[in-house]
Amino acid sequence: MALFGEKYGDKVRVVTMDKDYSIELCGGTHVKSTNEIGFCKIISEAAVGSGVRRIEVITGEAAINFVHEKLALLDAIKSLTNNPNPINVIQKLQIENDSLQKQIEKLEAKQLVVLRQELLQKKQIINNTTVIAEMIEVSNADALKKMCHEFKTEIEGNYLICLAANIGGKASVAVAVNDNSTLDAGKIIKEHIALFIKGGGGGNKTLATAGGTDVSGIGKVLEKIKGLVK
Repeated sequence: MALFGEKYGDKVRVVTMDKDYSIELCGGTHVKSTNEIGFCKIISEAAVGSGVRRIEVITGEAAINFVHEKLALLDAIKSLTNNPNPINVIQKLQIENDSLQKQIEKLEAKQLVVLRQELLQKKQIINNTTVIAEMIEVSNADALKKMCHEFKTEIEGNYLICLAANIGGKASVAVAVNDNSTLDAGKIIKEHIALFIKGGGGGNKTLATAGGTDVSGIGKVLEKIKGLVK
């Protein structure tokens, strides 16, 4: 059988470890016997095609070093957890982390409600369009998008919302407009915002987001947004 697109002659080499167990196509042997291979350690196994799986194995000194590294890692974990059986400690930490994360999410949700009300107090009416263009503090880009979407029930008539944040040293921006607006949030992101923050983004007509590496461009973004309705 020819495999992997290789070209073969009339005869090909196969290596037999046990005719009832393994007969393998081989481009050339590297050892005289399996004894020379020594200790083996499987380090990965994955599907590479339908009915075909690939196993990666290291042998000899490399396999021994690999095991020593893993044992050293285990010893380090035991030392950090101060427990000879770190699995129980790690499982407990995971449960505690999940619980704390849920508490954080609840607190953030409450903070966003307060923040949304503060932003409504800062709204400007420009050419019969309610404009909110502010830089705020949130922990993730999804919060920007969610807040922009929720203004839909808070503002009547035409509106243009642009919220920006510095998240982990990178610029994140979300833009929203009302359903029958002549503006297009997706186009605003691509044509007027992405350039200032050195990034990219997109979305639909009423809600779009962008991310970029230049946080210093956020001020220009907010000024540009206000200019769109003047």
